[in-house]
Amino acid sequence: MDWAVGMIAAPRQSSESIHRSYESCVANGLKPLIFAEPGTNVPEAADTICRPHTIAQLLQYVEPSQSGKFGNCQNYLQCAADLLEEFKTHEVILIVEDDAVLCSGSVSFVDGLCWPDEQCGAISLYAANVSSIRAGMRSEFRRMPRKYFMGSLAIAWRRECLEGIVRAGGFRDWHGDAGQRANPKIPRSDIKGVDTMLAVEMHKLNYDFWTFTRSLVNHHVPRGLKDNSALNNGPSIGRRATFRYVGDSPGNLRSVFGIRPTQ
Repeated sequence: MDWAVGMIAAPRQSSESIHRSYESCVANGLKPLIFAEPGTNVPEAADTICRPHTIAQLLQYVEPSQSGKFGNCQNYLQCAADLLEEFKTHEVILIVEDDAVLCSGSVSFVDGLCWPDEQCGAISLYAANVSSIRAGMRSEFRRMPRKYFMGSLAIAWRRECLEGIVRAGGFRDWHGDAGQRANPKIPRSDIKGVDTMLAVEMHKLNYDFWTFTRSLVNHHVPRGLKDNSALNNGPSIGRRATFRYVGDSPGNLRSVFGIRPTQ
């Protein structure tokens, strides 16, 4: 299948993560189009759209700040709209965040699994540390319950599903995760919880998401830094950590996950 790839990026303490993330995409045969918030240090070789600029028309429910900042949720959704506009015939839209490092061979591996059934709207290459459901599981590729859609670091979208989410405009009524929900006056550019919002919208559209019980993507933190979050989410520990990363060069991923070559 034809893949389009976009990377959402924002300023961090260290720019090492975005460089590692970009290089891992290139090593997998993809050249990401970066959608960068103001002040982001991006790789020189990258094609970059600096927010508040867009490719597609600015979505009606996206409200940049005075500085041009979109914020996590809005940048993700506008990135989706921009990629759909720029790559009109591509069947898979991969959206990665700028601290997601893809293992070698992950893109060709996932391409061979698209799509496991008609209700699969997206495949998450990243597995968050939700040990309550993953502990004891064998390494496999499987449909997951909506409530375990955690982490939006690297998601390969079925085009039709992503188009449906962008058109639906569910972000109009989204006030963020956890404590943010009680405060609808939060600026749209400060709203977080994009993974939860995406899961809700997929469910409305009757799509499922699939993922792996070992992560194909590492949630990268530069050596010596405890926290490199662009969203003030704190260190990448607990549920924000990567679950059983397969390693940068895992070899035969079909063998790792017990998938027969004929599948």
